[in-house]
Amino acid sequence: MPPETPPLFLSADRAEALADWFSSEPNMVSLHLPVDAAGAYPALLDRLMREAPLADARFKDLGRDLECLSRYVRGQFVPADRRGLCVFSCAKHGIFEVFSTPQPIKAGLIASERPDLRPLTALAGEHPRFLVLLADESTATNRDQHWGLYEMNAD
Repeated sequence: MPPETPPLFLSADRAEALADWFSSEPNMVSLHLPVDAAGAYPALLDRLMREAPLADARFKDLGRDLECLSRYVRGQFVPADRRGLCVFSCAKHGIFEVFSTPQPIKAGLIASERPDLRPLTALAGEHPRFLVLLADESTATNRDQHWGLYEMNAD
């Protein structure tokens, strides 16, 4: 797959689906990675991937997920102006979801029965989403403002 900048906006439907997702086994891997302009985030990923399996036995059977995370961050992720990356992987159930944030997030690699959405929900609570309408007598345009960024909406 070609390099890509992951979506910035997590839809309410996707957020709800991820929040509701549950496995009877701890086979969901959540990666929270701060992204820096200097490009040090791959080294941080290496450290997380070295340390997490030593500290948590639940990673023992999740090698395929760790490989997918590494391959994505090194080969497909384009940071652009993003400051954080959240990836949720459960190879056993065919789940691989990626979201980026305009603000840095705390680094973490977690294996659990469900996705760890705390960094995304914390940011969403800090930055409400609203629509800005700009209009005069002859034209109107609107912009979606979320997480401190504006996104032009199609007319």
